[in-house]
Amino acid sequence: MATSPQAAGSAWRGAAATVFSNELQLWLDTLAQPSERPMNSQLIADIFARVQRYFETGDAAGLLDDAVTVQSADLAAIVLEGNLADIEVIPLLLLVHLTRYQLLPHPANQYDLQKSLELVTLLDVSNRSELVAPEVRIALQHAMDDNVMDTAAALVKTGNDALGTYKLTGDVSELADAIEQYQLALDALPAGAPSRAPILSNLGNAFQVRFRRTGNLSDLEDAIHFGRVAVDTLPADHPSYATCLSNLGSVLQLRFLQAGQRSDLDDAIEAAVKAVKANTGSTNSRALHLSNLVNALRLRFERAGQLEDLNDAIRAARHAVEIASTSKARDHLDYQCNLSLVLFRRYEQTGMEADLDEAVDIIRKVATAVGPEHPNFASYKSNLGNMLRQRARRTQSPAELNEAVEACKLAVSTTSPEHPSLSARLFNLGAALRERFELGGDHADHTDAIESLRHAASVAAGVPVVRITAARAWGALAAEKGDDTSAAEALSAAVSILPSATWHGLDRVTREYHLSNAAGLAADAAASALNVGEVGRAVELLDQGRSVLWLSLLHIRTDLSDLARVTPTLAARLDEIRRVLDLASAAAYSVEADEASMSDLGPNAGRDRM
Repeated sequence: MATSPQAAGSAWRGAAATVFSNELQLWLDTLAQPSERPMNSQLIADIFARVQRYFETGDAAGLLDDAVTVQSADLAAIVLEGNLADIEVIPLLLLVHLTRYQLLPHPANQYDLQKSLELVTLLDVSNRSELVAPEVRIALQHAMDDNVMDTAAALVKTGNDALGTYKLTGDVSELADAIEQYQLALDALPAGAPSRAPILSNLGNAFQVRFRRTGNLSDLEDAIHFGRVAVDTLPADHPSYATCLSNLGSVLQLRFLQAGQRSDLDDAIEAAVKAVKANTGSTNSRALHLSNLVNALRLRFERAGQLEDLNDAIRAARHAVEIASTSKARDHLDYQCNLSLVLFRRYEQTGMEADLDEAVDIIRKVATAVGPEHPNFASYKSNLGNMLRQRARRTQSPAELNEAVEACKLAVSTTSPEHPSLSARLFNLGAALRERFELGGDHADHTDAIESLRHAASVAAGVPVVRITAARAWGALAAEKGDDTSAAEALSAAVSILPSATWHGLDRVTREYHLSNAAGLAADAAASALNVGEVGRAVELLDQGRSVLWLSLLHIRTDLSDLARVTPTLAARLDEIRRVLDLASAAAYSVEADEASMSDLGPNAGRDRM
């Protein structure tokens, strides 16, 4: 960014003193000559005195007086009206405005920069370019460069302020303002400027935050695009490199949670690890980078089942919370939420009750620390409800189960209908209602649980695997109730969602992972349809399940099938290599399906998960 006005003014005074000295005699001669316009001499004398006092004594009061801008405008107007004999005084006015630009802060100096440009243009088009000293042209170019940086910096600050306001108030219009300001800042900077990278990262982060709030997938894609461009623009030793990497890793996690694409998770982990290693900034930024790494490690545990990932995530999460508590970081609640999530995950894996108790204590404090206007209120409440439900299952506590249900209801009621996390939050509510039914026997809870799961399965923006899980749970509850028609409807809905979870844009391992979790779904749906006498529908469901499998296989084979028609030997060799690699990948990522419970992730991870 540009130097301070005081430093810039001091440097300019030294450089411009030479210009003033060189032009002094010319201006003295101009003052000594009689003018056809009596006011010219007085105007020139007054302006000259202000300039002379500054360069001889350093007293800038005369130049900073707004009256000098009026005098300059009057004198320039006289020249422009046709008295070109006085054009030699234009360099004096140029010196006035350029000096004022150097002395005044941004944006108060914008008028003087504009006037400086106009005066240089006047001399150039009047074929008097020689009157513009080289030192003045150089200073003016530097001023223009600095002005671009100052303008961009002011826009970025406005964007940061808007984003900060959103985090405090939850006002989505502030997000739109932040995005607009960052885009304007980028427009103000030349292409290829290194200073664009942090702004690109800020813009990507703003799109990411808006996606978390609205669920608009185009915002997610924009976040990834700008995040990648930001990282690619910077060298590894740039001060902003770690932050840009961390932001990219965070948004890649989000897309992994939406589609389950393994490559997104791999890239997210790589970015998170590099960000922590590259961090040379403040302790607050280190806490953020650690928290993003926590989420990446937890996601890898959920896919690969390695307990060491969870242990590493818990250590990193505790470190992030410790840093945030000592530095009073604004995002300290987010870091605590992430710690509670990885502790809860380890409890699910190991049964360590101390982990569950600590997780509940942390998330309860976090969830009660904010109101409904907070952008992460619903996420916190959903996590609280899910953890309380799990503990109530162990303790058989009606009070905690009631608290779990109420927390889940608040999460659902404060989530927009189009948000992708709504399906998981509805699932958590349905699970809590079912637990309460089993404990208390109130059939209204059983009915409400079915309705919540039905709703979860129908959320169009929801993550497909979450919707399928919700539909299967809905079918199971309906069957328990003896409502075979509803059970058949539920499993039919699950089969209809299956193509979205296994579409050919996903990589092979991800498709196979999702297909393995849906094993037997089509057969169960067909059996359920037969149970209500819908023979034709049963056949259709079996055919749908078979077509999903065959389409997946066809997309896997396409490339090598084409190659085999041309060079069978090479195709066979590549197929063997692919088979070996796929076996290794499948071994690394093959896990049993999670039990049908979901936790709503905190803001850094930004989703509801199974």
